[in-house]
Amino acid sequence: MSTNKLSAKDLQFDEAFVTRHAGEMTPRDLNDVLEKEDEIRKDFSGNEFLVPFADEAALMLALLKEYQEGKYVDVPFNVVAVAVFGFAYLIKPIDVIPDVIETIGFADDAAVFRICLSLVEPALVEYVASKEV
Repeated sequence: MSTNKLSAKDLQFDEAFVTRHAGEMTPRDLNDVLEKEDEIRKDFSGNEFLVPFADEAALMLALLKEYQEGKYVDVPFNVVAVAVFGFAYLIKPIDVIPDVIETIGFADDAAVFRICLSLVEPALVEYVASKEV
């Protein structure tokens, strides 16, 4: 993720926050996220704030991987960028609430991921439908 500093505006986790930062995502960020897939899956399987989103995270990672490989391209890059940002926020070194703070450190990650999920959900539904054909 290209942004290293958080501003006061970044303390408001909403669609505007997500779309603003998703607009900064590049294909390199997609590569970075997919290179850390194992770390991401571990976070979603072992953290109480992220576990409720584990299935959706796995689906989003599958979509991103197939997009990168050119196997599934029926999704606009802005949707891909939102999904990438959801994961990039999780793995980036700067957080509003640092992940090392036990019990609540992943709360902001989960909040951001939930917003990203709500924005990409229609694309995920289409992706799943394309696999059922």
